[in-house]
Amino acid sequence: MENQRITNKKVLKYLLIVVAAVLVYVIFYSPTLKMPISWAGAWVAIEAEPSYIPFEYSKSYMTTTSCGKRCDKLKLHYLSKKAELVITATDYVSWYDDPKWDKKKQN
Repeated sequence: MENQRITNKKVLKYLLIVVAAVLVYVIFYSPTLKMPISWAGAWVAIEAEPSYIPFEYSKSYMTTTSCGKRCDKLKLHYLSKKAELVITATDYVSWYDDPKWDKKKQN
């Protein structure tokens, strides 16, 4: 009987770890979670909401994904019956990918 309890506790512990890992993936690494656009500043610290949308929209939401350490991608979706506007913003800045930041080539 004692061995059965230990097995049940271990199975429950591993199940909770798997559920937590899936939740972390869904929240931070996949764009499946749709949130209100007003949460962008608090969620990923990127203020990208435009002041003008060229059409009347009926639905709006944001999705976020993580692109690494201290890097987030934010997509703002504005939907209407005839059009869709998706605005992408990121806080990813890298001197490694940009040749104008190469210190060897500076004059």
